[in-house]
Amino acid sequence: MIIAVGFLRWLFNFQREEIQLLLEGRGIHISTGEISKLSEEFLLRFYVLHKKHHSSMKKIFEKNGGYVLHLDG
Repeated sequence: MIIAVGFLRWLFNFQREEIQLLLEGRGIHISTGEISKLSEEFLLRFYVLHKKHHSSMKKIFEKNGGYVLHLDG
Protein backbone atom coordinates (compact mmCIF):
# COMPACT_ATOMS: atom_id res chain seq x y z
CA MET A 1 0.00 0.00 0.00
CA ILE A 2 2.91 2.36 0.76
CA ILE A 3 4.28 2.03 -2.77
CA ALA A 4 0.89 2.49 -4.44
CA VAL A 5 0.09 5.59 -2.39
CA GLY A 6 3.62 6.95 -2.81
CA PHE A 7 3.55 6.59 -6.59
CA LEU A 8 0.09 8.12 -6.86
CA ARG A 9 1.00 11.01 -4.57
CA TRP A 10 4.54 11.86 -5.67
CA LEU A 11 4.92 10.44 -9.18
CA PHE A 12 1.46 11.21 -10.55
CA ASN A 13 0.73 14.23 -8.29
CA PHE A 14 -2.64 12.96 -7.07
CA GLN A 15 -4.17 14.80 -4.14
CA ARG A 16 -5.08 12.83 -1.01
CA GLU A 17 -8.79 12.99 -1.80
CA GLU A 18 -8.17 11.73 -5.35
CA ILE A 19 -6.22 8.77 -4.01
CA GLN A 20 -8.97 8.11 -1.50
CA LEU A 21 -11.61 8.03 -4.27
CA LEU A 22 -9.49 5.80 -6.46
CA LEU A 23 -8.92 3.30 -3.65
CA GLU A 24 -12.56 3.37 -2.57
CA GLY A 25 -13.47 2.42 -6.14
CA ARG A 26 -11.41 -0.73 -5.54
CA GLY A 27 -13.07 -1.47 -2.19
CA ILE A 28 -10.28 -0.05 -0.01
CA HIS A 29 -11.51 2.46 2.57
CA ILE A 30 -8.74 4.68 3.95
CA SER A 31 -8.71 8.15 5.50
CA THR A 32 -6.85 11.10 4.01
CA GLY A 33 -4.79 11.21 7.20
CA GLU A 34 -3.62 7.64 6.63
CA ILE A 35 -2.81 8.53 3.01
CA SER A 36 -0.63 11.37 4.33
CA LYS A 37 1.17 8.99 6.68
CA LEU A 38 1.73 6.40 3.94
CA SER A 39 3.01 8.98 1.45
CA GLU A 40 5.41 10.38 4.05
CA GLU A 41 6.61 6.87 4.89
CA PHE A 42 7.19 6.27 1.17
CA LEU A 43 9.42 9.36 0.96
CA LEU A 44 11.41 8.34 4.04
CA ARG A 45 11.99 4.82 2.76
CA PHE A 46 12.93 6.11 -0.70
CA TYR A 47 15.44 8.48 0.90
CA VAL A 48 17.00 5.67 2.94
CA LEU A 49 17.22 3.46 -0.15
CA HIS A 50 18.86 6.28 -2.10
CA LYS A 51 21.41 6.93 0.67
CA LYS A 52 22.15 3.20 0.95
CA HIS A 53 23.02 2.91 -2.76
CA HIS A 54 24.58 6.35 -3.24
CA SER A 55 28.16 5.07 -3.39
CA SER A 56 27.37 2.34 -5.92
CA MET A 57 25.47 4.83 -8.11
CA LYS A 58 28.45 7.19 -7.92
CA LYS A 59 30.80 4.42 -9.05
CA ILE A 60 28.54 3.63 -12.00
CA PHE A 61 28.48 7.30 -13.05
CA GLU A 62 32.25 7.56 -12.77
CA LYS A 63 32.83 4.30 -14.66
CA ASN A 64 30.43 5.09 -17.50
CA GLY A 65 31.15 8.81 -17.68
CA GLY A 66 27.61 9.73 -16.72
CA TYR A 67 26.43 12.93 -15.11
CA VAL A 68 23.45 14.20 -13.17
CA LEU A 69 20.79 15.77 -15.39
CA HIS A 70 18.58 17.04 -12.58
CA LEU A 71 19.19 17.87 -8.96
CA ASP A 72 16.36 18.97 -6.71
CA GLY A 73 17.16 20.48 -3.33
